[in-house]
Amino acid sequence: MTVHKVGECEVEIGKDYVVTRFPDGKELHAHPNFSEEDIARAYALGYGDPDCDCRFHDDRAAVVGMTLDHDYYHSLLAEARGLPYSPALYAAAGGDPITHQEGDDEERIVFLLQRLSNETDEEL
Repeated sequence: MTVHKVGECEVEIGKDYVVTRFPDGKELHAHPNFSEEDIARAYALGYGDPDCDCRFHDDRAAVVGMTLDHDYYHSLLAEARGLPYSPALYAAAGGDPITHQEGDDEERIVFLLQRLSNETDEEL
């Protein structure tokens, strides 16, 4: 387990989970979802290939890798934008609501960051 201080949040990353803790005590827990959609998304974002010699060599590893990065990247994006925490994650944790468009925009940027990180082989 690793805990990162990002903005005003703590992001705890375990073997197969992520917990984002907000300053008011709210928490958001993320766990891998091994649906066909998430498996396809993980591969599309560059989380491995069953035929490669990379750290994500099967469906499970690809989805776990995607999950571990995803909420952390939301928090990194918020910090880069000068925000104390991710509005989308905070809303999902029961905090202030955001519009559907705001949530979609943040998700799209996070997915792009994940894909970029995997294409360049650099961790953010």
